[in-house]
Amino acid sequence: MSQVTALLGPTNTGKTYAAIERLLAHQSGVMGFPLRLLARENYEKAVRLKGKDKVALITGEEKIIPTRAQYYMCTVESMPLDMGAEFVAIDEIQLAADPERGHVFTDRLLYMRGKEETMFLGAATIAPLLKQLLPDVEIRTAPRFSTLSYVAPKKLSRIPRRSAVIVFSASQVYETAEYLRVHRGGCAVVLGALSPRTRNAQVEMYQTGEVDYLVGTDAIGMGLNLDLEHVTFAKLRKFDGRHPRPLRADEVGQIAGRAGRHTRDGTFSTTPEVGGIEETLVSMVENHNYPPLRHLNWRNPNLSFDNLDALRRSLETIPNDPNLRRLRVADDQLALDALVKEDAVLGLCRSPAAVRMLWDVCQIPDFRKSLTDQHHALQQSLFISLVKEGHLPTTLVEEQIELLNKDDGDIDTLVNRIAAIRTWTYITHRGDWVAQADTWANRARAVDDKLSDALHKRLTQRFVDRRAAFLVQKLKGEGPLMCEIGEKGEVLVEGTPVGALKGLTFTPDLSGSDGDKAALLTAARRGLGPEIQNRLLQLENDNDGAYRLDEAGALLWREARVGSLSRGASLWAPEISIDANDFLDGAQKERIAIRLAPWLKAFLKNRLAPFYVLKDPRMTGSLKGLAYQMWEDGGLIMRPDKGVMDSLTETDKALMSELKIQVTRRAIFVRSVFNSKIWNLRGLLWSLFNSTDEIMPLPEFDQASLSDFKAFKGVQSYLRQFGFLAFGPKGQAPTYVRADGLDRLEGKLYALFKNGANGAFVMPSDIGEPLKLQGAALEIILSACGYTPTERPEGSEISDNFYRRNFGKRNTKQRTEGKLPKTKNKVHSHNANKQTTKTDDINPDSPFAALAALKR
Repeated sequence: MSQVTALLGPTNTGKTYAAIERLLAHQSGVMGFPLRLLARENYEKAVRLKGKDKVALITGEEKIIPTRAQYYMCTVESMPLDMGAEFVAIDEIQLAADPERGHVFTDRLLYMRGKEETMFLGAATIAPLLKQLLPDVEIRTAPRFSTLSYVAPKKLSRIPRRSAVIVFSASQVYETAEYLRVHRGGCAVVLGALSPRTRNAQVEMYQTGEVDYLVGTDAIGMGLNLDLEHVTFAKLRKFDGRHPRPLRADEVGQIAGRAGRHTRDGTFSTTPEVGGIEETLVSMVENHNYPPLRHLNWRNPNLSFDNLDALRRSLETIPNDPNLRRLRVADDQLALDALVKEDAVLGLCRSPAAVRMLWDVCQIPDFRKSLTDQHHALQQSLFISLVKEGHLPTTLVEEQIELLNKDDGDIDTLVNRIAAIRTWTYITHRGDWVAQADTWANRARAVDDKLSDALHKRLTQRFVDRRAAFLVQKLKGEGPLMCEIGEKGEVLVEGTPVGALKGLTFTPDLSGSDGDKAALLTAARRGLGPEIQNRLLQLENDNDGAYRLDEAGALLWREARVGSLSRGASLWAPEISIDANDFLDGAQKERIAIRLAPWLKAFLKNRLAPFYVLKDPRMTGSLKGLAYQMWEDGGLIMRPDKGVMDSLTETDKALMSELKIQVTRRAIFVRSVFNSKIWNLRGLLWSLFNSTDEIMPLPEFDQASLSDFKAFKGVQSYLRQFGFLAFGPKGQAPTYVRADGLDRLEGKLYALFKNGANGAFVMPSDIGEPLKLQGAALEIILSACGYTPTERPEGSEISDNFYRRNFGKRNTKQRTEGKLPKTKNKVHSHNANKQTTKTDDINPDSPFAALAALKR
């Protein structure tokens, strides 16, 4: 009599290992697994131990049966029931309670025995029912080798390496995998829709460490041996075929238990979006203590094929044991109900053989799951062919297989083709259905392999940044990484391109994918450390010719940007800002700033040398005060009142002439205001000092007037930097005229006035040409200069274009209209908010002393 034992316990207890050991200790044996993947995995183990000629593999889609086979590795549904093996084992026996497949496991539990030994492996939740159903069973428990612990929820971007993320649909798998590719370099995926070959390839990629993360459904909880350290549940609800429901405690434990292998401890958690797991459930999982199963699913194993009614009645048979529950309508029974509605099918079910054939066809699995009507149509056509012809036409088999023999398309396309070819692989393994079954089975399997390899490639291309994944593996080690820098600055770390180095700035290469920027930066930092340090020393020791300031205010070292100018204490003294750089710490950035500071000071003093005449030490008194105001205002101020001008000595005037400080009727300016070589620099310095968001547009150097210049806050102050004065009524766009050109115009006007008769004179039609002024703009400037149109004097033969000089109107009405700047007792400054210094506190040697005396 067969000895019946049950080895029960949580995951990572060595149950399967113990069963394989017992199997191979006998002369013959058969073992049933819940997944084709597991059957294949253990088949390969047995082959290594006993040799290929002694081990067979039988699944719905694959049969390898050597003539001298002694040991059979099978899916539970494909186990040969009458081979008389010495040893029989069923893995994951608690699946007898599964609403879809449970009746098959229950059938093996109740009726299949080895001649000498029978062993059931699974969770302890089935123990009470085993005692009820098999009173003589010997139940042994297997303690877990390692500890499983719950930890606080973790964001996906923070989960530890060697982790699995659990979701419950293909779309969720792909979405999560995409996230991990972008943020962690990539992952493997495992879900039921993948073929076993594709799943094997994905698992192998994880197991070998090519990626450190795996995203999957609860498929990973069924005996997959993975080197997991942590499991994160991104979902705690699943669709069970009828409706969404929360995971049961034992299901959470089955999946979470994959974390930690042998004596290495494991952890599990959720994501913050899911929230924490309640304490009761955590306690169950950590202590492997779950509610026992209440019943197992059962279906009558003795079906009647006398006719369709007899078959239906036998399927509805109710078990006579309270521990068993009749299986709800399964896929094969749903297929039967659909097919018998078709007249073409009913008309052929006239014999027990035909009814049996129909039932066999109904059990062809629908691997696509979502194409029920299409699958039923296929079953119907196959049944009709089998009944009428006794076999399937070879042309039909060939046509269907070749139709699927295409490895182009996206992931979903390949998944659907694989599901379809798996159905045909199942069909071609029926030797009584297909002529030359072995040939067509091999052909279908070859197409399956081809599609599976293509799918693995697509999954890897989409969800694995191989470059980042490779670097992540390299970064696990210690010490520097081998780094090469090409002639154009391209950076290779351990032979892998990661970006480019220009000067001291590294730019990661994210082309072709979103990439794992953190991995690229970390690898580059490890590899480029010595090179960055050498370049920093080179920057510090280079001569001044290695540095440059571009028109946008960027500071360049050997044409590579290292920083920029920012607002300083004065117009002429901007600050240095060093660019953010992941490869430089604060002290290193300070070293760059210290080296650039003297270069910048020398550069500005050299470039702005014409303005430094305003710092001439020979200036005293009123001239020193005027020079100070000119320095602060960028080289030009409006001419102060007569009292200030009269205070200038002949020595002062001679020095002003020597220093090229020009005095006109309206302004005083350094002639270098009109220096084209520093045109751009002056615009840049003004924009920085006034903290504008952008560098203001520059007037053309050779323009004498501007009538439509872009308006912005401080525009009049800005244009004075370039020698332009503003004129025009308030509320209208002003007309700008260069101070030197305006002075020449006023000279011409005065000469015309002096030569006129009775204060009136004829205005030349080309008077505005030198300044490019005409029309209304010209009239504004003429009026601002004190010249207005007048009537023709008596006796004149000329009828129009007479003008008169009218200083009275100029000093009253023109000022109220804002056409002229007010200059009474004031020297213009761009800094109108400065507080006035009390005269008693003024240093007699300061530039303010003379101005203060004049104002008193």
